[in-house]
Amino acid sequence: MGRALRYGYVAALLATAWTMGLELAHVLKLPATSGYEPAMFGWLQQTLYFWSGVVSGTVCVVAVVLTALVALATRHDDILRWFTTGAFLAEGLATIIFFAVIYPVNLRFPLGEDGQPPADWATLRLLWEAGHVAGFVLFTLAFLLLTIGLVRAAATTRA
Repeated sequence: MGRALRYGYVAALLATAWTMGLELAHVLKLPATSGYEPAMFGWLQQTLYFWSGVVSGTVCVVAVVLTALVALATRHDDILRWFTTGAFLAEGLATIIFFAVIYPVNLRFPLGEDGQPPADWATLRLLWEAGHVAGFVLFTLAFLLLTIGLVRAAATTRA
């Protein structure tokens, strides 16, 4: 593995770990937020989660792009291609879930001028949280695949 690929691989691993950590934050707060009243949940959506979403979204895109580049660069490597491609597919599925489940909820949830949440806010909150749980699971899988691939490649190089 050349130097550029090593640096790219480590960068993909770090970005994947950061995204996994951001998704873990959603999982850890789930017991608390599931009991929030609509007004509190709406306030969080408009304040804390807005800026968190900007940062999380950027880090997630970086992770997916870097993992895709690493998967492309390792496509001829008998050991790494399965791990990097699997990681990319897991991250890609997490991204699809974001755009199919989480983002539509983000668009529906801001409180209206009257300060009232959407009538189906509990369902929307459940979808939003489930989407983040799925994202955590998939980014954890991607992180494990990238880590195992890197360890196996290092062991093969030294052997």
